[in-house]
Amino acid sequence: MTAKRKRSRKTKVPASLKAMEEEVTKMHGENVVTVGAKRPIANHIPTGIFLLDLALLGGLPQGYISMLYGYHSSGKTTRVLRSIANYQDKHPDKFVGMIDAEGMFDERWAEQHGVDIERIVYADPDYGELAVDLFEDMMQREEIGMIVVDSIPHMVPHKTIENSAEDDTMAALARLMSKMSSKITMANNRERRKGHWVTVVLINQFRSKVGFVMGDPRTKPGGVQINHIPTTMIEMKKIKTHMGRDRHGNECALMDECGFKLDKVKHGQSLRSGEYQMYLTDDNELGIPEGAVDNEATVVTFAKRMGFITGGGA
Repeated sequence: MTAKRKRSRKTKVPASLKAMEEEVTKMHGENVVTVGAKRPIANHIPTGIFLLDLALLGGLPQGYISMLYGYHSSGKTTRVLRSIANYQDKHPDKFVGMIDAEGMFDERWAEQHGVDIERIVYADPDYGELAVDLFEDMMQREEIGMIVVDSIPHMVPHKTIENSAEDDTMAALARLMSKMSSKITMANNRERRKGHWVTVVLINQFRSKVGFVMGDPRTKPGGVQINHIPTTMIEMKKIKTHMGRDRHGNECALMDECGFKLDKVKHGQSLRSGEYQMYLTDDNELGIPEGAVDNEATVVTFAKRMGFITGGGA
């Protein structure tokens, strides 16, 4: 309520500040300097996980930078695909840029999660510097409203590819990601002044630190700076795979028990962590599609907790 009152209250801007805004606008263009009330409040893109969307107060912040990270097979790419589909539903006139540094984009899996392949601008760069340049080019296209990078560790610098395996290329990726961070920040600022707010989703993967390590042995590739630019950072993890039998009696993996932890959130949160179940086959008793999340039990639990379901009557 306090935020609404502040946003709705009209404060008279002093003449000297108006003059400064006009002078900067004349020299550098529109919206370089404005009053804070003119900046839009962050909208959200649902991820398809009810508990995660509840924790993020709606989903990934639209028009900002998010990073999903974790070990392999923790559901990062699947969650991003569901977010892409939800973005496309909200913005039928917009395209999504995909920087597929891994070269592992699966059209069938993407379509199964509702992604419109016809509105994906796909890039398969041969080396990291090309990926960064393509990313910057996509940022400038008004038709593109969302860009996904999959993934940071595979943005391999040209020097690393060309040099011998014996050559030392330590920190080459971190230097490239530092340049990319600067380019993202500057491009974002430039495009926002035009009213073009681009949602960026970065995918990263844990690696093990080298040598004897005190404390957490995990590290996120790409150096320090790439972790500063996201406003939202989510750790994804697979807790356990549940085995069972399909309708034909064959043993198979039925579902993954997964979890998440919000590492960094600048747009508000209601929860810090949570768990969910993702089905690995559509051959299950509930008829839930492969790769989908069972949200029903969680929704009912929170509906009871919030008083929407009281247990009385029918």
